[in-house]
Amino acid sequence: MAKERRKNKRKICIPKADPNTPSSNGVFFPENAKENLKEYNQKYVLFSWKFFDRWEHLFNLGSAEKEWYINLVDTLKSISCMKVSEFKGQRSLRVHSHKWDEVSKRYPLGSDLLQQIEQDTLQFAISKASGRVHGFVIDNVFYIVWLDKEHNLYPMQRHGGLTYCDYPKDCYECLEDKYNSLKNKYDELSKEHEELFNEYCHLLDGKSNSSA
Repeated sequence: MAKERRKNKRKICIPKADPNTPSSNGVFFPENAKENLKEYNQKYVLFSWKFFDRWEHLFNLGSAEKEWYINLVDTLKSISCMKVSEFKGQRSLRVHSHKWDEVSKRYPLGSDLLQQIEQDTLQFAISKASGRVHGFVIDNVFYIVWLDKEHNLYPMQRHGGLTYCDYPKDCYECLEDKYNSLKNKYDELSKEHEELFNEYCHLLDGKSNSSA
């Protein structure tokens, strides 16, 4: 049996490269791949998080569930495969510019920058009834500013108006809360242990005195 396994193992070999494939001369990322990627980046929608703001109370993602983030990532991935003109024409995404006289907040980018990009601001839907992404487009780059799960930029009174949520905690803050909770429990148990031990010692002393 062992001999048969060794025989089969010798049959396994690394597949050889097609001899017609141009050599990359030992370069992990050959030049033709770089050119293809460069061309792709110039044609299709790219996303930038440079101006992303989650500290504005209305857009802090405090009510977002993990399923919502899956929808968000899937939508961004889908848009990344589109050219800008195709993206803007997607009816399912409901892409349109902002009406700044109707919004609850303005981008926290400074008046000079806001004036420059005012005609380039856009929003699109994540999925049906799942909120919107707000930002602006320069060339083929969509700069994300706010993730608006609750439709707070254009609040509708029939849906209750503005929705305020507590700021969500990151992984470190959650672990810190858990640590503090365990520490408080430990302190309580330590105090209880000390009280019980003192009571036990007191009982022993009383028993010893009565025996004497």
